[in-house]
Amino acid sequence: AAEQAAAQQAAQEQAQAQAAQQAANASAAAASATTTSTTQTTTNKGTFKLSFYDPAVLGSNMGYDGVAANLSVFPKGTRLKITLSDGTVWYRTVNDTGSFANGNPNQLDVAMPNSQIPSAGVMTATVEVVG
Repeated sequence: AAEQAAAQQAAQEQAQAQAAQQAANASAAAASATTTSTTQTTTNKGTFKLSFYDPAVLGSNMGYDGVAANLSVFPKGTRLKITLSDGTVWYRTVNDTGSFANGNPNQLDVAMPNSQIPSAGVMTATVEVVG
């Protein structure tokens, strides 16, 4: 009877250990499945004048995700959030400068295919630095 009670006790302890391990595994799985939303921090730099250019027309292969800026205002590699007055948001990275930048530090030259350049030609937008 004592041996049977000891075996029963050992079986209960083993079952408890397995249950604890399963609970730990479930908790770990739930933690890894939980998506953490990272809040994107931005710093508002004000209103900028936007002009547009098609780098492909200029013989460049830099693509369309860039923007030319005054590098003393936005160094190369700066990630920008550009919000137009209609609520449209573009994310661009400063990858170039233009001769215009020396004379106007509040202007950005946005890379875009000619077919998508707004008919207004020059616009204004709120510009924020991302990060």
